[in-house]
Amino acid sequence: MRDSANRVPAKAIADDFDDAADAYRARQYRSALEVWRRLADRGDADAQYNLGCMLLRGEGAPADDTQAGVWLQKAAEQGQGDASSWAALTGKQADEEKRKSLFARNMPQASGHFTITYVATLDNGNSIRFPCADPMKDAAAKEFQLGLMYATGKMGLPQDDLQAAKWWRRAADLGQSIAQANLAYMYSMGRGVPQDLRQARLLDSKAADQGNAHAETDLGLLFERGLGDAPVDLVAAYVLYRHASDAGNDVAHEAAVALSYRLSKDQRGDAEALIARWQSGAPLPDEIRSKLPK
Repeated sequence: MRDSANRVPAKAIADDFDDAADAYRARQYRSALEVWRRLADRGDADAQYNLGCMLLRGEGAPADDTQAGVWLQKAAEQGQGDASSWAALTGKQADEEKRKSLFARNMPQASGHFTITYVATLDNGNSIRFPCADPMKDAAAKEFQLGLMYATGKMGLPQDDLQAAKWWRRAADLGQSIAQANLAYMYSMGRGVPQDLRQARLLDSKAADQGNAHAETDLGLLFERGLGDAPVDLVAAYVLYRHASDAGNDVAHEAAVALSYRLSKDQRGDAEALIARWQSGAPLPDEIRSKLPK
């Protein structure tokens, strides 16, 4: 039997946990890791979960998948909800049906402690929890993922273009280029949002500024065909296709090859000069941006 004099008061443990949470939010990862490791050794399930997540993410210490799995399993064995979900979603026994069952239901977290989990509240009042996802740093990625789940009707969510557009808009507002490009497609097709080619072009421009090849391809098509009040400009279209092709976009590669036969010698020279100046990952060149409709 343990000596009650050696027990750590519950309030002290809670204060330590909260201090670690504050350190984590402030990106003071080593401090948070040290506290949660100490609490995890004492059997605190939420601390074990957070410690496992930090080791999985390489925060405060080098990434260590093996040790991360050990701590996450310990937390799961104590009934820690997010750890149990992590095991179901990523473990060796995970399958599509198990993932679907998790995302199809509300997943509560009873302790009230801060956990390294992104929580999305759906319109029906349910919440979806993404284990080991930083609520701040990973918000855009998880919001994009939710949009994809709604767009495809997978992982237990219904196919719903309106919801897909909603979550992609949230991710796009946080600056994620693939969400901007996908939302641009939704606007161009009028799926989940009113058709608005101007809005599609604005979103594609933002995504292209970040080097998104899909958005560059869409803008190339805009200039090739003169869509959305854009002028027909084969040089701009070819440059955009080539830049996207160099990033590995097969559609852009085929478009660039086809368009190359329509360029005059002078047009090809102008295009090659601009391609040479436009470095990979750089924003749209002014020569192209200035031609986009306002």
